[in-house]
Amino acid sequence: MKTTEWSTARLREALGRLHVADATPLCVGYSGGRDSRVLLQGLVDLGWAPLRALHVNHQLQADAARWAAEAVHVCAALGVLCTVRTVEVTGRKRLGTEAAARVARYAAFREELNEGEVLLLAHHADDQAETVLLQLLRGAGLEGLMGMAASLPLGRGRLARPLLDVPGDAIEAFARTRNIPYIVDPSNADTRYRRNFLRLEIMPRLRRHWPRAGLAIARSARQLQRAHAVWQADRSGLSCARGDGALWLGAWRALDAPQALHALRQWIRQQQGPVLSERSLLALAAALHEEPRSRQQRIALEGGVVRRYRDHAWWGEAAGEAPGGSRDWEPPAPFDWPEAGLHWSVRETVGMGLAQERLRGHRLSVRFREAGARAFIGGRGHRPVKKLLQELGVPPWRRAQLPLLWDGENLVAVAGIWIAPAYRARDGEPGWLIEDKGQAPGGCEK
Repeated sequence: MKTTEWSTARLREALGRLHVADATPLCVGYSGGRDSRVLLQGLVDLGWAPLRALHVNHQLQADAARWAAEAVHVCAALGVLCTVRTVEVTGRKRLGTEAAARVARYAAFREELNEGEVLLLAHHADDQAETVLLQLLRGAGLEGLMGMAASLPLGRGRLARPLLDVPGDAIEAFARTRNIPYIVDPSNADTRYRRNFLRLEIMPRLRRHWPRAGLAIARSARQLQRAHAVWQADRSGLSCARGDGALWLGAWRALDAPQALHALRQWIRQQQGPVLSERSLLALAAALHEEPRSRQQRIALEGGVVRRYRDHAWWGEAAGEAPGGSRDWEPPAPFDWPEAGLHWSVRETVGMGLAQERLRGHRLSVRFREAGARAFIGGRGHRPVKKLLQELGVPPWRRAQLPLLWDGENLVAVAGIWIAPAYRARDGEPGWLIEDKGQAPGGCEK
């Protein structure tokens, strides 16, 4: 990235990747220094609302009170309300001044954050590189080498860092081009502090040989975060996919951003979909996080389409029209209907599937739903098949594609999804499970 490339448009893109939707209430952790000042300016340029700032006065510098007053003044000039929180920094002998100040600062953040609000911090790629190097020099393990998270829960809201991919010189160029004044903390020049020593003495030497060293180290941290998320997901057996291939969005949205992208990529792969570009994957994730505009959302992507119904999503184009007519079938004989793509075999089981004693010797009819079709269901009388499929959560575009099993006018089963109570094998009772040779096993067990 060239130093002149960062802009407010890039800021909006970063917020989108962090699932910060328009009109999300934002609170900027505002020190008055260059980075937080540029971040706040970018949000003002975007016209973001609601927006406020929070300045933490650590009382560690002689000018601390003046900086707090200046923060309020600058924010007011930008039309942003700024709250000042004064804290007592304790435990300095035990933790060191930097660490103790951080503990006090984050405690204030947690207490001040409102319900559903997102706290934005201005840490950038160079800050991330310094964090990783400090952790490496401490002998940290994987979680330490991942550096700072781009997003994590905090108090009643969450914290997000939209500048982690942006180098410090790009932020400096933006401030210089816009002639944006900011506070310079003199303690930032004190190389007795380890982070300052890395920033002022070590990083410049690294950049003589590796000009993009900061970005490279930050990128490694991001890759470790993704790898860790994948490891956690696999270790926990985390799965958001149903047996019929649908993605359960409720469980998927509960994942953090790296886990969610991994789960989305794995789900599409399981549905025989293509390997999406990172841009398409991020766009899909953003769309699935948003409230759909219609009850049947359709998201077109390269190589396929995602359809959304209620709280689930399905991958793939809608199937063509189902064949007309019907076919007779007497289980447990195999069943083949090539025009419909049905090739069933039957497996004997106990306590699940179709009740053998109820169906032995019966000639069933296999057909697809027709408009206005009604079925008799024991204990429930005659009901529209459409209504039953709605209750089972079958999305509209799949309803005409599901084979139905009939015993006269009695609906026996919706293959792979549901069995009428009167035809369902009870505990300890012999049953038959229908298995489609071309798909994953389906037992009609619901």
